[in-house]
Amino acid sequence: LNELKKIKKNHNIITISNLNAKKLSIMYLVNTSRITCIYNQNFSKKLILKDCIKEEPLLIYIGSVALDRGIEDIIKLSYQYHILIIACNYKIEAIKYLEENCFQDNLTIYKGMNYEKLLIKKVEEYRYPFFIILINPTHPSYRYALPNKFFQAQAIGCPIIAYDRTYLGSIILKYKCGLIYPQVSTKKFRIEVDMDEYVAMKDAMVNKLELAISNEKL
Repeated sequence: LNELKKIKKNHNIITISNLNAKKLSIMYLVNTSRITCIYNQNFSKKLILKDCIKEEPLLIYIGSVALDRGIEDIIKLSYQYHILIIACNYKIEAIKYLEENCFQDNLTIYKGMNYEKLLIKKVEEYRYPFFIILINPTHPSYRYALPNKFFQAQAIGCPIIAYDRTYLGSIILKYKCGLIYPQVSTKKFRIEVDMDEYVAMKDAMVNKLELAISNEKL
């Protein structure tokens, strides 16, 4: 009841999608005109392909950095691809472990929440940027997760890479908006896409998923 009273006093409620807006409206008896949806507007859209763009893939990880958050796979991938880690929050021992074991020439770590400019700059530098979302499929509650980083990837039109046998993996299969990362046979994972394939993934991430979310079919 106290939560309901607090929400109703707030004249500017912000949410990430129309679906969440409707749920808030029903839960707290709030008129939807008081709810602002920032879905797909929380990042700049001007991603310009430059002549000096780097042809290799860039894998972007945003979120918590801890020893139980897929770090081993990030380390393996750093020997094949450039990695940008944006550590919104982190364990010091996890950062140290990454720095000691990743291929340093391919690793960039940024610590903090004010990362939009860095993220946009990095995405513009590479021909094939991907968000890598390492939701562990062996953990039931993680398997069905739809984390905020998925919406961040959608907002700037970045295809995603996620583990097989997860809800994110099923989204990739359905909408063709990224690549599946096989958790068991990681040695066989290769990013082999041409520009046409990448543009199709990007288009699916921006347009098909926007339509799916707005229609509550995701």
